[in-house]
Amino acid sequence: MELFRNALNYINSSSDQSDDDFVGQTVVIGSERLRVRQRIAEGGFGFVYETAAENGNQYALKRMFAGDKESYKTINREICILKSVSGHENIIQFVAAASENSQAARRYEFLILTELCTGGPLLNHLRGRQKPFEMCEIYPIFYQVCKAVKHLHCRSDPVIHRDLKVCLNCVSILFKV
Repeated sequence: MELFRNALNYINSSSDQSDDDFVGQTVVIGSERLRVRQRIAEGGFGFVYETAAENGNQYALKRMFAGDKESYKTINREICILKSVSGHENIIQFVAAASENSQAARRYEFLILTELCTGGPLLNHLRGRQKPFEMCEIYPIFYQVCKAVKHLHCRSDPVIHRDLKVCLNCVSILFKV
Protein backbone atom coordinates (compact mmCIF):
# COMPACT_ATOMS: atom_id res chain seq x y z
CA MET A 1 0.00 0.00 0.00
CA GLU A 2 2.85 2.40 0.88
CA LEU A 3 4.46 1.79 -2.51
CA PHE A 4 1.17 2.71 -4.21
CA ARG A 5 0.88 5.89 -2.12
CA ASN A 6 4.45 6.87 -2.97
CA ALA A 7 3.80 6.25 -6.65
CA LEU A 8 0.71 8.48 -6.55
CA ASN A 9 2.63 11.20 -4.74
CA TYR A 10 5.32 10.96 -7.39
CA ILE A 11 2.80 11.22 -10.24
CA ASN A 12 0.98 14.13 -8.60
CA SER A 13 4.15 16.02 -7.72
CA SER A 14 5.72 18.47 -10.10
CA SER A 15 8.94 17.21 -11.68
CA ASP A 16 9.89 20.68 -12.88
CA GLN A 17 13.13 21.74 -11.18
CA SER A 18 12.17 25.40 -11.37
CA ASP A 19 9.42 24.67 -8.81
CA ASP A 20 11.88 23.04 -6.40
CA ASP A 21 12.28 25.49 -3.52
CA PHE A 22 14.91 23.24 -1.89
CA VAL A 23 17.44 24.20 -4.58
CA GLY A 24 19.47 27.17 -3.39
CA GLN A 25 18.90 26.51 0.31
CA THR A 26 21.66 25.95 2.84
CA VAL A 27 21.41 22.91 5.11
CA VAL A 28 23.58 21.60 7.93
CA ILE A 29 24.02 17.84 8.26
CA GLY A 30 26.51 16.51 10.75
CA SER A 31 29.55 18.75 10.54
CA GLU A 32 28.83 19.83 6.95
CA ARG A 33 27.20 23.12 5.94
CA LEU A 34 25.91 22.59 2.40
CA ARG A 35 24.45 24.64 -0.41
CA VAL A 36 21.87 22.73 -2.46
CA ARG A 37 22.87 23.28 -6.10
CA GLN A 38 20.52 21.24 -8.25
CA ARG A 39 18.21 18.24 -8.28
CA ILE A 40 19.90 15.36 -10.08
CA ALA A 41 17.41 12.50 -9.59
CA GLU A 42 13.98 11.67 -8.27
CA GLY A 43 11.98 8.58 -7.43
CA GLY A 44 9.01 7.27 -5.51
CA PHE A 45 10.50 8.04 -2.10
CA GLY A 46 12.16 11.39 -2.74
CA PHE A 47 14.79 13.44 -4.52
CA VAL A 48 18.57 13.50 -4.85
CA TYR A 49 20.44 16.79 -5.02
CA GLU A 50 23.96 17.85 -5.83
CA THR A 51 25.34 19.90 -2.95
CA ALA A 52 28.55 21.78 -2.19
CA ALA A 53 30.14 22.18 1.22
CA GLU A 54 31.84 25.40 2.30
CA ASN A 55 35.23 23.71 1.83
CA GLY A 56 34.40 22.97 -1.82
CA ASN A 57 33.64 19.26 -1.43
CA GLN A 58 30.66 18.03 -3.42
CA TYR A 59 28.12 15.55 -2.07
CA ALA A 60 24.84 13.91 -3.01
CA LEU A 61 21.94 14.69 -0.70
CA LYS A 62 18.93 12.39 -0.71
CA ARG A 63 15.75 14.01 0.64
CA MET A 64 12.87 11.72 1.63
CA PHE A 65 9.59 12.10 3.46
CA ALA A 66 7.82 9.64 5.74
CA GLY A 67 4.15 10.21 6.40
CA ASP A 68 3.49 6.98 8.29
CA LYS A 69 5.24 4.45 10.54
CA GLU A 70 5.95 2.01 7.71
CA SER A 71 7.79 4.51 5.53
CA TYR A 72 9.56 5.89 8.64
CA LYS A 73 10.90 2.40 9.42
CA THR A 74 11.86 1.80 5.77
CA ILE A 75 13.88 5.02 5.56
CA ASN A 76 15.58 4.40 8.90
CA ARG A 77 16.49 0.89 7.74
CA GLU A 78 17.97 2.33 4.54
CA ILE A 79 20.12 4.70 6.61
CA CYS A 80 21.30 1.87 8.89
CA ILE A 81 22.17 -0.36 5.94
CA LEU A 82 23.98 2.43 4.11
CA LYS A 83 26.02 3.19 7.24
CA SER A 84 26.91 -0.47 7.70
CA VAL A 85 28.03 -1.10 4.09
CA SER A 86 29.83 2.21 3.65
CA GLY A 87 33.52 1.58 3.25
CA HIS A 88 33.24 -0.96 0.44
CA GLU A 89 34.98 0.39 -2.65
CA ASN A 90 32.01 -0.31 -4.96
CA ILE A 91 29.23 1.03 -2.75
CA ILE A 92 28.39 4.70 -2.38
CA GLN A 93 29.98 6.17 0.76
CA PHE A 94 27.76 7.37 3.58
CA VAL A 95 28.69 10.73 5.14
CA ALA A 96 25.85 11.73 7.50
CA ALA A 97 22.08 11.73 7.98
CA ALA A 98 19.52 13.91 9.71
CA SER A 99 15.77 13.91 10.25
CA GLU A 100 13.18 16.41 11.36
CA ASN A 101 9.59 15.95 12.45
CA SER A 102 7.24 18.48 10.86
CA GLN A 103 4.17 18.63 13.09
CA ALA A 104 2.37 20.92 10.64
CA ALA A 105 2.86 18.58 7.67
CA ARG A 106 2.48 15.45 9.85
CA ARG A 107 5.56 13.84 8.37
CA TYR A 108 9.27 13.33 8.90
CA GLU A 109 11.85 14.73 6.54
CA PHE A 110 15.06 12.71 6.15
CA LEU A 111 18.30 13.93 4.62
CA ILE A 112 21.04 11.42 3.72
CA LEU A 113 24.43 12.78 2.69
CA THR A 114 26.69 10.55 0.56
CA GLU A 115 29.57 10.83 -1.83
CA LEU A 116 28.65 12.32 -5.21
CA CYS A 117 29.43 10.12 -8.20
CA THR A 118 30.38 12.83 -10.66
CA GLY A 119 30.34 10.52 -13.67
CA GLY A 120 26.56 10.31 -13.58
CA PRO A 121 24.42 7.24 -14.23
CA LEU A 122 25.93 4.42 -16.28
CA LEU A 123 22.90 4.63 -18.58
CA ASN A 124 24.00 8.11 -19.70
CA HIS A 125 27.35 6.66 -20.77
CA LEU A 126 25.55 3.97 -22.76
CA ARG A 127 23.28 6.46 -24.51
CA GLY A 128 26.11 8.87 -25.33
CA ARG A 129 28.17 6.33 -27.25
CA GLN A 130 28.29 5.85 -31.01
CA LYS A 131 29.06 2.15 -30.61
CA PRO A 132 28.43 -0.49 -27.94
CA PHE A 133 30.89 -1.04 -25.12
CA GLU A 134 33.68 -3.47 -25.89
CA MET A 135 33.85 -6.62 -23.77
CA CYS A 136 37.06 -5.35 -22.19
CA GLU A 137 35.01 -2.35 -20.93
CA ILE A 138 31.99 -4.39 -19.82
CA TYR A 139 33.87 -6.94 -17.71
CA PRO A 140 35.32 -4.46 -15.18
CA ILE A 141 31.94 -2.74 -14.77
CA PHE A 142 30.10 -6.02 -14.31
CA TYR A 143 32.79 -7.27 -11.93
CA GLN A 144 32.48 -4.18 -9.74
CA VAL A 145 28.68 -4.48 -9.58
CA CYS A 146 29.04 -8.17 -8.67
CA LYS A 147 31.54 -7.33 -5.91
CA ALA A 148 29.07 -4.84 -4.42
CA VAL A 149 26.17 -7.31 -4.60
CA LYS A 150 28.33 -10.07 -3.09
CA HIS A 151 29.24 -7.74 -0.22
CA LEU A 152 25.54 -7.11 0.43
CA HIS A 153 24.59 -10.79 0.22
CA CYS A 154 27.47 -12.13 2.35
CA ARG A 155 26.80 -9.99 5.41
CA SER A 156 25.67 -11.66 8.64
CA ASP A 157 22.40 -9.78 7.98
CA PRO A 158 22.17 -10.15 4.16
CA VAL A 159 20.77 -7.29 2.09
CA ILE A 160 18.87 -7.76 -1.16
CA HIS A 161 19.01 -4.64 -3.33
CA ARG A 162 15.67 -5.19 -5.22
CA ASP A 163 16.23 -2.22 -7.54
CA LEU A 164 19.53 -2.91 -9.28
CA LYS A 165 19.49 -1.56 -12.83
CA VAL A 166 21.78 0.21 -15.25
CA CYS A 167 20.28 3.66 -14.69
CA LEU A 168 21.00 3.45 -10.93
CA ASN A 169 24.65 2.46 -11.22
CA CYS A 170 26.62 5.66 -10.81
CA VAL A 171 30.03 6.18 -12.29
CA SER A 172 32.78 7.91 -10.37
CA ILE A 173 35.69 9.77 -11.93
CA LEU A 174 37.81 6.62 -12.28
CA PHE A 175 34.95 4.72 -13.94
CA LYS A 176 34.42 2.80 -10.74
CA VAL A 177 30.76 1.77 -10.72
